Amino acid sequence: MRRTILLILALLVPPAASVGIAHLMDRARYPRRFEEVVSARMYRGGFPEAGQLSRLKQEKSIRTVVSLTQDLKREKDATLAEEARQEGLRHFRFEMPGDGRGEYEIMDRAAAAVANPVNWPVFFHCAAGEQRSNAVLAAYRLKYCRWSLDKVRAELETHGLDLEDPKEALLWEHIQGYDKWLHTMTPAPTSRPAARDLNHAPPTAP
Repeated sequence: MRRTILLILALLVPPAASVGIAHLMDRARYPRRFEEVVSARMYRGGFPEAGQLSRLKQEKSIRTVVSLTQDLKREKDATLAEEARQEGLRHFRFEMPGDGRGEYEIMDRAAAAVANPVNWPVFFHCAAGEQRSNAVLAAYRLKYCRWSLDKVRAELETHGLDLEDPKEALLWEHIQGYDKWLHTMTPAPTSRPAARDLNHAPPTAP
């Protein structure tokens, strides 16, 4: 539907605006707020519309989808899971609340799935591509990239983190709490699976 509207606008808008229209149409090819996090390895964004996972697989070589949404019974979730299955993509889900302030263990497991090279290239998403995606990106940077909180905050601000917004400030406090929690945890075995792959049965033992 959105693509149809853009095509109509392209016919109505004067040629001088064609460059802007082309840019909008290109953005409509991918999920909302789609961005590359690590070159050719890691991408983030909002909830993918029908057909967008197929495009991500074809154009970005995506192998894995990490979903951070909670509404498991929604029709959109079912459509997403089915499209991932048909495309042969790994599909993990970690349920997090919309404000991004998920349980630290859930954030940690989501970050593990994103960081696992077996899953690359990976696309992780929430509904709008904001709070939950920022929380998991922060967890990944803190645990696997060993970034400082200041460096993490600077990156998140490029992805919409606004500490003048009370909700965003609470999210940042939560991320700081995760960092403290992380330093109290005993490192888990690297062989522990991050989550159940929704589309692939676990391999049998040799």
